[in-house]
Amino acid sequence: KAALNESLGWNRPFIQRFLDYIMGVFRGDFGSSYVSGLPVFEELFSRFPTTFQLALYSMILASLIGIPLGIACAVKQYSLIDSCSTIFALIFISIPTFWLGLMMIILFSVQLHWLPPNGSETLAHFIMPAITCAGTTLATLIRMTRSTMLEVIRQDYIRTARAKGLSERKVIYHHAFRNTLIPLVTIVGGSLPGLFSGALITETLFAIPGIGYISYQAMTGGDIPFSMFYLTFMAILTLAGNLIADILYAVVDPRVRIA
Repeated sequence: KAALNESLGWNRPFIQRFLDYIMGVFRGDFGSSYVSGLPVFEELFSRFPTTFQLALYSMILASLIGIPLGIACAVKQYSLIDSCSTIFALIFISIPTFWLGLMMIILFSVQLHWLPPNGSETLAHFIMPAITCAGTTLATLIRMTRSTMLEVIRQDYIRTARAKGLSERKVIYHHAFRNTLIPLVTIVGGSLPGLFSGALITETLFAIPGIGYISYQAMTGGDIPFSMFYLTFMAILTLAGNLIADILYAVVDPRVRIA
């Protein structure tokens, strides 16, 4: 026990340990894992490609389904597709991630044998985890796109565009949709850290060896250096998501300029 305290520096005063840790953080040294003995920076980023792959699939899935459905709901307000999409969005917002993942494993892996229940070797392994991660973002995109589009298509310039004889498709996608992009960019930028934090539950549930899976093991196993770095990494992702959203504002809206 004395040798362990000596090797980990626990026999030094608390203030000295705290200051040494803070100085190490500024140098990019977050310490070594209590479990593996490897530097936590190296261990986390060795798992980054797997988690990034899952987050990318989830974002693509949520965007390709959520945005078109939201536009269709706004254009055909109170129609069957609007009612069904609203119910679908409310269900996905309300369902806990772990419950959705478990139900998909029971249905598609245990009963139907269509998809593998765990792992990350092939694209098939990512289908259920991507759907699980994308659920909340997908539902939010549907609701936000619908409400923003409803507000935009009632504007005077949309009526003017229709009066000029432009096709409905050009009015919706060229004039109306461009003005809904700022709220959507905000959602996409803000969901970046959420995809990685949600991956902690999803990767553990599907046994995907990514950042979330190893972070869960670190937290339950008392690996404090790795847990601290994971939380710092999430804070950096939050700042990066907001920065990306701010930059994209100038891309999607010509009225916004970067000084």
